[in-house]
Amino acid sequence: MKQITYLSIFMITFYISCGGGQKENGTTLAAANPTTRTIRFGLIPNTGGEWYNTNPKECLAFVAETGYSYLESVGALPGYDWEESREYVSSLGLKTVVMPTSVEAIVEAGPALKEDIQMAKNCEADYLVCYNWPLDRSMSTAEEWAVWAEDLNKAGQVCKENGLTLIYHNHDKEFIPVEGKIPFEILMEVLDGKRVKMELDVYWATKGGSDPVQLIKQYPDRIATLHMKDMHPETGDFEDVGHGALNFPEIIKACENTSVEYFIVEHDRPADPRSSIGRSGTYLKNLKI
Repeated sequence: MKQITYLSIFMITFYISCGGGQKENGTTLAAANPTTRTIRFGLIPNTGGEWYNTNPKECLAFVAETGYSYLESVGALPGYDWEESREYVSSLGLKTVVMPTSVEAIVEAGPALKEDIQMAKNCEADYLVCYNWPLDRSMSTAEEWAVWAEDLNKAGQVCKENGLTLIYHNHDKEFIPVEGKIPFEILMEVLDGKRVKMELDVYWATKGGSDPVQLIKQYPDRIATLHMKDMHPETGDFEDVGHGALNFPEIIKACENTSVEYFIVEHDRPADPRSSIGRSGTYLKNLKI
């Protein structure tokens, strides 16, 4: 996920059962297997961009009509105050579960972080997510990645004390070796799993030369959410989920008995946001695991 404004992204989720449970009238039907758990799928239509920015109520109404239930990074809607935004989002049956924070707030772990925590709590969110590493650092040494992990630990402690979990979103940079070490592995070694978990972006992990299925299996209790975007088999560019080269059934299967809670679909540059939302959503709703 690229750096974008807080209000230009949102996540919507619906329930689908690993055991093939079906959804009827907004309610997930229990599968025959009593151990089957409900998995929450989500979507961040980043470049719903101008549609969301110029007509957020229409955009969110479409989101709700499509059958989704959850939002990421939606506080005050563009052009509306906080109270009206909250009432409208609630009227649609939508709920914000993840809210963003900045690298600067993480590093300082002071008033800015507490403001972001309070906004997340106002939304009754569970997670506070940081989408990038410090862009003013070279991040070309193992030490810099270890220092960044300690920054995240410190901020994660503040989040934990306030009833939230801090999560960190990767790109491909975390999988490109520095001084013979993989930054993602450095992060996982230094991060305190009780204070900070990961939002594993499966596209960027693949782009960086890693296997998301193996990462999930290697760190079953360290990943809270997945960003799922597909990869065009020829160009390597972004693609709608289920219409590219990534094996999403295997990715989802790997998450059984792990700490993964949300599966958040993402497409950074869809030509048609409505179509992209529909294609990914239809694929996931029809997916049998």
